[in-house]
Amino acid sequence: MKLAVIGASCLGGLSLVTALARRIAGPRSGPAMVLGAMASRGTAQDVETLREEVEQMRAEIAQLRERSAELDDVHNRLDFAERLLAQVREKPALPGPR
Repeated sequence: MKLAVIGASCLGGLSLVTALARRIAGPRSGPAMVLGAMASRGTAQDVETLREEVEQMRAEIAQLRERSAELDDVHNRLDFAERLLAQVREKPALPGPR
């Protein structure tokens, strides 16, 4: 019984500490806080470098999406060719004797 009370009070204290830490950290925590801190400390050149990297990544994503569309088209054509080949195999090549 005592162990259960101690465990419950520890969990309550832990949740209180977690809530206080989140309150102190504010809404900008995690990656957004790190990037914000880097931007506030960094020079204009650092910020410009980060912007260029983001633009490069956006361009790469656009290329990947375009290639994905091309790959879908090739996949559809392959499926169509396989269906045609399957139909040819089902038909007899020469008519039988009459």
